[in-house]
Amino acid sequence: MSIRFANSGDHRAIQGILEYCFSAVQFSGAEGHAPEPANQETETEEMRREKEEALTWVLVKEEADGRLGQHVQIVPLTIHFDGALHAMAGIGGVASLPEYRYGGGVMELLRYALQVMHERHIAFSELAPFSFAFYRKCGYEWGFRWHKLSIPMSELAQFRADKGNFVSLTEAHKEQAFAVRNLHGARFNGAERLEPVKKETFPPKNHLAYGVMGEDGALSGYAVFQIKENTIRCRDFFYRDIQAKRQLLHFFHRHNSQAETLILTVPETDTTLHLLGNQYLDVKAEAGMMVRVVDVPAALAAMKISEDLAGGFILQISDEMAPWNQGNWLVTVAEGRLKAERIEDREPDCMLSIQRLSQLVYGFVDGSELTDSGMAEWRNDVAKPLFSKVFQKRPTAQWIGF
Repeated sequence: MSIRFANSGDHRAIQGILEYCFSAVQFSGAEGHAPEPANQETETEEMRREKEEALTWVLVKEEADGRLGQHVQIVPLTIHFDGALHAMAGIGGVASLPEYRYGGGVMELLRYALQVMHERHIAFSELAPFSFAFYRKCGYEWGFRWHKLSIPMSELAQFRADKGNFVSLTEAHKEQAFAVRNLHGARFNGAERLEPVKKETFPPKNHLAYGVMGEDGALSGYAVFQIKENTIRCRDFFYRDIQAKRQLLHFFHRHNSQAETLILTVPETDTTLHLLGNQYLDVKAEAGMMVRVVDVPAALAAMKISEDLAGGFILQISDEMAPWNQGNWLVTVAEGRLKAERIEDREPDCMLSIQRLSQLVYGFVDGSELTDSGMAEWRNDVAKPLFSKVFQKRPTAQWIGF
């Protein structure tokens, strides 16, 4: 039995694993999943190179009988993080044929995947869990929360469209839409595609899309949605400024003869409820993806903090899946940045699991919240005030799947 990178001869076996485990999913080479054999178009040299590059991110477990039984896909992506862009590795396609399950093979694959990320200097990872409990064992933790707002159409009557025009969006608007989406997404910590995938249609199949065109002819906001059973459902809701947001809310109100309710799914820090001013609206909280710090010093160095802060504290991090993170780190705070260095001859001020550190780094929870809830073990209370000021809550959101 061995873990290795996939090769071109593994395509059919990998496709069989993925189709067995994810029968409702369509796989394509553009997403890094095993592509179907090209039988409708001649494979070009560029297509061949893309396939080979995709395989450098695919890990498989070859069983004693020579069969491929398990598969993990590392998806190279980019993360918006504290106003900058950083490499992020998503985890997808975690799959095992039933005859090879419950032997620890998938856990081995994920451990190896973390090693690959570390060697490729990737500090962050995210995934969509089939089980939060399972991926916690791998060092991942809850990092995104969504609010699903059920808004009666009457609540949207207060908004007006006093600038620009509404336009039905097509493939021709794809580039403009992604520019708006990325400007919006940069306000949050979380992964985002920086450019559209060539093979993906816009708007997505069975969805509608409308945008607000400003007086300058540029797209200032847009929404992708569905109308079914007297209800509009929208998750992709992006805008450059508050004016565009108000106009989009007015646009939804124009459907009051078609729908009674708008179900709008937004990040937990979204201000739509404040704009509506009705605290009695139905709001349902939903857990989003999980996050993980792959490299402690690199992730801490990426954080942007107040330039007024100075000092330091020692963190002891437990991380069984990534031993390079485990141990004591002296975290120095200076000039709006953090620097983490190994230190072995001093006792830690605070002891944290990699799961809790990951939540702190992303900004999903803050230092005081973590301490007050008993999820950090303290040995030196003197370090608490600086720790709480360094790890502040910041908005997190993740719209893409992988």
